[in-house]
Amino acid sequence: RKTRDPDLPKGMVPPVALPGQGKLFVTVHSVQNVPKSDAAFGAPPYPYVIIALEGAMRGGRTCKAQARTVTRDKEENPSYGEKEFVFGVDNQGVEAAKLHFKLFDWNRGKDENLGSFVVNLADVELQPMQRQMFVFDGAMRGVTGSTRSVVSVRWNDHTQAGRGPAPPLQKRAENR
Repeated sequence: RKTRDPDLPKGMVPPVALPGQGKLFVTVHSVQNVPKSDAAFGAPPYPYVIIALEGAMRGGRTCKAQARTVTRDKEENPSYGEKEFVFGVDNQGVEAAKLHFKLFDWNRGKDENLGSFVVNLADVELQPMQRQMFVFDGAMRGVTGSTRSVVSVRWNDHTQAGRGPAPPLQKRAENR
């Protein structure tokens, strides 16, 4: 299997956790049924996924951070599970943040956006997501309800390091 490391533009590597910050762990395990990139020629896709964190706080300010999987050459059912991305974010307000997963097909000219789905971090706070399946929205060319991804997302705040998963944010807020 041929794998190409992406050229990551500035901002495509998630920010590391600073002292006093929590960590958000994200893994894209796989994508299934990626449509062929050019239906007229039947060209195989070169898929990759961008993970965009939106609405989280970092250093008291709202931050936008992104990470990107590698591009898998000519694969309609790529596996990405080898890489866990770690985003460092403030513990306050994380329940309002969202993770956007965007599926792209690499092209020599402009990469094509094939679809996306969103994970609300309030849901992750209540229960970590282990190998959960999500369906891409299908608004883009060729993406149907059968194009889906398997991802894991979990949260650990700095106060819980080494003591298992963090309790839900709502419970911590009640104790303050």
